Amino acid sequence: MASSVPICDICMTDNITKSASVWCSECEEAICNKCERQHGRMGLSKNHKPIPIKDYQKLPSSVAAIIQKCMRHNLKFDFYCVIHNEPCCVSCVSEEHGICQKLKPLSEVVEGAKSSAAFADLEDRAKDISALIGNLITEKQNNRASFGVQKNKIISEVQNIRAAINDHLIKLEKDLLDKLDNMEKKQIGNIDSFIKKLSEMRTKVENISGDLEKTKRHASNFQAFLGIHEWNKRIEIEEKDWMSLQTDQKMNHCDIYIKCSPTLMKFEKDVTELGKIEVNSSSSKKTLLKKEKQGQIYVPISNTVDNIKLTNIRSFYMADGTSNKTLITEICYC
Repeated sequence: MASSVPICDICMTDNITKSASVWCSECEEAICNKCERQHGRMGLSKNHKPIPIKDYQKLPSSVAAIIQKCMRHNLKFDFYCVIHNEPCCVSCVSEEHGICQKLKPLSEVVEGAKSSAAFADLEDRAKDISALIGNLITEKQNNRASFGVQKNKIISEVQNIRAAINDHLIKLEKDLLDKLDNMEKKQIGNIDSFIKKLSEMRTKVENISGDLEKTKRHASNFQAFLGIHEWNKRIEIEEKDWMSLQTDQKMNHCDIYIKCSPTLMKFEKDVTELGKIEVNSSSSKKTLLKKEKQGQIYVPISNTVDNIKLTNIRSFYMADGTSNKTLITEICYC
């Protein structure tokens, strides 16, 4: 990312320190107001499109770090090798990509990168997983809130029983409520830690979304194009984390309930505890990512022994007395 006080790179060649006002991604230089006018008149740079330096500073560091020169040969990238998935200068082409059949002009490849299907797909996937995480957080928060109602219901049941058999129930009531409190704290702790994990995931996804939005607004097509590969890896990590959550038991909806002892009326000799505090965990419906749903649409149905139906095309009969040396060597079906 650019420094907090960017200096004009052109003025620096004359040992003059002057604040830059724009950034030219093609020249890869910060430029002040005075130099910008000259930059716009020069033949090699008059068609360049500098952006305000404050917009450049908003770019994600990974995007701002992308340069348009070959570090090995110090030449401008002019080509893109589809086979090796990398930009090339003329020297790279002659040294390493001479036999590559899919070299394309870089300007043609990066044209419209920010409006490309790949960029839009990244945006959609980031929004998709962010929305799913948000929905799940809301669901878990509602689940957490329901514990209070469930707890109050259980307490009421316990107190009604105690009114009838108070003497013996005082100790058992205390034991049960302690277990209830511990179970509630445990479940709340589980959900709180899960919500924290989900919030961290959402923060990562929202950071990706923010980077994509800033890149779309302020980055060059070249920067956006090369950034797509890196974002693909980042969003795939979040998608894999989301898919792994689908098998996590913490995804399940939990309810606290009480199983009262059936022998309460004979508690003086039979009852050693008032009840058991348990958690009823019901499986949560798996929520698919959009790309998973789209993938299912195109999965072909494979033939198996169970769904293959044979049709009789032709029959033949062996005449009586046929030699037992006659062999059937092959059967085929279509």
